[in-house]
Amino acid sequence: MLSKAPGRICIFGEHQDYIGHPVIAGAINLFFNIKGELRDDNRVIINKLDLEEREEFILPKEGLLNYEKERDYFKSGINILRKKGYEIDRGVEVEVWSNIPIMAGTSSSSALAVAWIRFLSDVYNLNISDDYEIGEYAYLAEVEEFGEPGGKMDQYTSAVGGIVYLDFIKKEYEKLKKNMSGFVLVDSLTPKDTFGVLKRLKYGETTALKLIKERYKNADIAELEEKELYFLSSDLIKYGKAAVMNYQLTIKGRTLLKKDKIDETLLGEYLNEEHEILRDYLEISTEKIEKILDIAMKNGALGGKINGSGGGGTVFFYAPGKEEFIMDKLQGLNIKAFKIDIV
Repeated sequence: MLSKAPGRICIFGEHQDYIGHPVIAGAINLFFNIKGELRDDNRVIINKLDLEEREEFILPKEGLLNYEKERDYFKSGINILRKKGYEIDRGVEVEVWSNIPIMAGTSSSSALAVAWIRFLSDVYNLNISDDYEIGEYAYLAEVEEFGEPGGKMDQYTSAVGGIVYLDFIKKEYEKLKKNMSGFVLVDSLTPKDTFGVLKRLKYGETTALKLIKERYKNADIAELEEKELYFLSSDLIKYGKAAVMNYQLTIKGRTLLKKDKIDETLLGEYLNEEHEILRDYLEISTEKIEKILDIAMKNGALGGKINGSGGGGTVFFYAPGKEEFIMDKLQGLNIKAFKIDIV
């Protein structure tokens, strides 16, 4: 059995799903792969080809596995399915490998969780056919099981594929595009503090948004103007602006991406607006990422933004027809660049 799940880029709504706002994300043609088969005993063997490591544990006849490390995702995937009542009664042996940048904002861990849940569903004939259900189980295995601060965007995007609009409060999910080309993903090779950034931004945006809703009880956030946010304290106003402006931009992005023929120039402008919110209000860009985007824009990119939690990691830009040309211009920056498609 071979299971593969894609990484993702967040197109609009970065840092919004965990405060209850919608997001638009796209699955990309970089994958986490799992290949293996059932065993005749109760032993689970994970051969990690990229790391040249081997993980092994015994599957109990009933009950849950004990976690022995942080983010013990292979065990948590089995535990979530067992909690849901699915029967997993034999061991498996698998090989796993990936070409998704690690700890760089492209959801390598979520792709692992999705690929693993789908592999378990297929190899044990569990018949979990709904993509959103796969995404939900992957979210539970990766985030809820370990008390981590992330939202559901990564797992759902990887499970569903394409460019997808996700509103987890209204439970409104819409695939806007099945595929799309013209993107370049760049790994800045700068380490980032994912959970530290998430903790800071989640607190700031949640607090600011609560105050905004208390002040404008029946107002539609999509209609609020920037001048109406100046009642917020100096330490919260940037988070309030980010929450409101990001929401409004995501709604505009949804309208744009639903069209059969996309206005490429307008999409680039929207991506630039998104990046400005992330850079100026949430303060998660870096000097290196700004340099990458500056070179891209000066050489024909229509727009781009930081991708993921920020403070390092990846950035992408939209440059249909000029991808390789710009990638050549980026040589010498100590980066890794990928021409990517939405899949």
